[in-house]
Amino acid sequence: MERLYKAAKDLKGISSPSNLGRAINASPQTIKNWEKRGVSKEGMLAAQRTIGCSAVWIETGSGEMRISDGIELPTQDPGYISLDLLNVEAAAGDGCNGLEFPEVVQRINVLESWAHSALGGDLSRIKLITAHGTSMQGTIENGDVLFVDATVRAYDGDGIYVITRGNDVQVKRLQKLHGNVLAIISDNKAYETERLTGNEANSVIVCGRVLGAWSLRKFW
Repeated sequence: MERLYKAAKDLKGISSPSNLGRAINASPQTIKNWEKRGVSKEGMLAAQRTIGCSAVWIETGSGEMRISDGIELPTQDPGYISLDLLNVEAAAGDGCNGLEFPEVVQRINVLESWAHSALGGDLSRIKLITAHGTSMQGTIENGDVLFVDATVRAYDGDGIYVITRGNDVQVKRLQKLHGNVLAIISDNKAYETERLTGNEANSVIVCGRVLGAWSLRKFW
């Protein structure tokens, strides 16, 4: 991270973490995460594109700080958009520890025409996370990538949601029953449905609504 700060200052006169974040489109928390864990590959490429510093130099300190003239930088392919894959696993099971400040670990390119058709208009609301576990088996499989509308922060009709309960992140089907009962349903019938009322129901925090999933099926 020290090398990224140095490159930003030497090449662009950027002298504060907040200005660096604005320059490369990284949130303050992402910058803090990089300070603790090191700059992500996406962060290095963003710095290379916007600041003109070498991603190799940021990572290793070797070679020239400034990229040479004529180097072709990574760009977005025409007709594609990038969706952020977060370092969050939503448990399709009993729950796994969530992160208070999720970080983008990868940007996945998809056809823009497909994304608009499948996910709707404003694609900036869509975040990708990974499912872990078997309680939603048949609908969502272990390891599936979930397309989540992160702007949905409350129950919005029957459907599949990403929720937090305490420090756990889960993906479950939610349904409102008579008497203000919230049913938390696992599509895998081996798991029992939970029915919550009062404070227990109010403790469930909606983080987004799952719009779809991508699966990788291995056959060998």
